Amino acid sequence: MRKTGQACGIRDNISKFRNNGIEIFGISVDTKEKIKSFIDSYSLNFPLLSDENKEVSKAYGVLNALGFDSRVTFIIDKNGNIAKVIRDVDVEKHADQVYEFALKLK
Repeated sequence: MRKTGQACGIRDNISKFRNNGIEIFGISVDTKEKIKSFIDSYSLNFPLLSDENKEVSKAYGVLNALGFDSRVTFIIDKNGNIAKVIRDVDVEKHADQVYEFALKLK
């Protein structure tokens, strides 16, 4: 539920992000094929990128000891700087939390 709840919460609220010029995308160490299947299965309406080689996950410090990426949200400001890191994701509140913080950066 954690993975799907986080993604579906963003999916269900995408219009308020877009209406305010807030870009959303996800990154996973899954293959492009797995990501496409996930997008299709849950009718996601924002891009998910493949970090199959795990370079981005390593650079952001979210690759765990088993070689999987941790569920961490990074909010990047318009200058490309990390403005907020959310490590403990509450899937029920996540979309609203991301939206409210991103809106403050505008």
